[in-house]
Amino acid sequence: MDKNYKKIGLFIGKFLPPHIGHIAQIKKCASECDTLYVIVADSKKRTREICKNANIKPIYAKKRLKILKKALKSIKNIKFKFMSQGMLESFPDKLDDWKKLLKKTTKNKFDFWFVDN
Repeated sequence: MDKNYKKIGLFIGKFLPPHIGHIAQIKKCASECDTLYVIVADSKKRTREICKNANIKPIYAKKRLKILKKALKSIKNIKFKFMSQGMLESFPDKLDDWKKLLKKTTKNKFDFWFVDN
């Protein structure tokens, strides 16, 4: 393998809400890659449903992204992205559709996929 080859990883989740388990997982994943994309996937409708069922105030994607960025600011090989999943079913259903959406969001190929479940 080319010595200039960079391992690129992807960690995707709703992070609803972000918690120390997510932070620990992301740190571990970042240690395995040259670049790790952390994708906050969101559907406002689904967020409202999840929060209502959990009896908590909705925590929208912008806030979750801000929390993650602050908690992981010292790790320089992480790139954060937001991805609207629209009407796309929860991962891993419709995997090919997820792949297309992720490629459009990050414009990268990935060596590793990490998910929060």
